[in-house]
Amino acid sequence: MKGQQVVAAAPRRKAVRSRPRGYAARFVSYAAVLVILSGCGMCEALADYGDRVDLRHASVVGAWSSDPGRTFTFADDGTFTATHLPIEVVGRFVPDKFDHRREDIDGAGSWRITTPSEDPRGAQSEIHLKFRRIADGEVDTSGPDLTALRQDDGVTRLYFFYSGGWFAYRK
Repeated sequence: MKGQQVVAAAPRRKAVRSRPRGYAARFVSYAAVLVILSGCGMCEALADYGDRVDLRHASVVGAWSSDPGRTFTFADDGTFTATHLPIEVVGRFVPDKFDHRREDIDGAGSWRITTPSEDPRGAQSEIHLKFRRIADGEVDTSGPDLTALRQDDGVTRLYFFYSGGWFAYRK
């Protein structure tokens, strides 16, 4: 082994496991999505739709409308008729054979003024609906309820709240 140099092997280092490349970018992306999604829910939860209105029978009676062509007509005898009801609110009551894309969902039934279940001592600000007919089908269902709120513009509106949004009617 004359003339050959022996090179001693360098001591092996313990492998230090580093984070995979792109970890920080993925973390920031996931965090941003989480903030956006929770922000949307928080905006809805913190939204101010107005103050509850203490309803009186006479103030409810009459025609209430919303775009596009949605109406509620409350009669003095405690009955109502409704046209172009939102599928998002009454869809679970619509007969299977009914095609809401081609036909408006109309309904009829009875109504009464109530207090909200979460504030039984508060203002009588809800209209409890009992449907007898929805979309040409006979039904016997309670709800959904309309909530009466007055916004800063002084106008009282009746709201259908549902998961993902709302519909408002005004006199």
